[in-house]
Amino acid sequence: MSSTAAKRYAKALFEIADEKDLVEKISDDLQAFSSMLKQQELLRSLFFSVDVQAPTKQHLLQELLARKTPPFFLNFLKVLVQKLRESLFQQIIKEYHSLYDKKLNRVSATVVTAIPLKETTKSHIISILSDAFKATVLLESRIDADILGGFVLYMEGNILDASLRRKLEELKMQLHRSDAA
Repeated sequence: MSSTAAKRYAKALFEIADEKDLVEKISDDLQAFSSMLKQQELLRSLFFSVDVQAPTKQHLLQELLARKTPPFFLNFLKVLVQKLRESLFQQIIKEYHSLYDKKLNRVSATVVTAIPLKETTKSHIISILSDAFKATVLLESRIDADILGGFVLYMEGNILDASLRRKLEELKMQLHRSDAA
């Protein structure tokens, strides 16, 4: 769940990026900095440490990113540090991408199946969802043998569970109710 503060920071960054026609560039820069944090333990420790003072972190950001990213993005990161909001960084990325997807009329969906989907099936699902939502669908496919068969679709905060596991659970509950009656 994303905090209100993360949404506000993401919205502010997105609006400036949109104004400067740099939404995609900033999306890439957010991902690149996130990757740097994941790959470089020392950088991650310094960035998220409560023991390292803001001016030190800001200087580090200046040295790392000054020539690689637009100045307003660097300033954005410095403000995060100054306001002690580094812990919101991953949530801000998520919210930024949500705003970006909305601008491009894209929706994300995840389909979970017991076995891998064929590409033709994925294409068919994307086509159905695109028509229903009048948007470009970014479909992620995951495998979970525990659902036994069928599928579970996660999209826009909704869940459509058409799995064999759920159907068997419903049948079991019906049998228990009929035994109790």
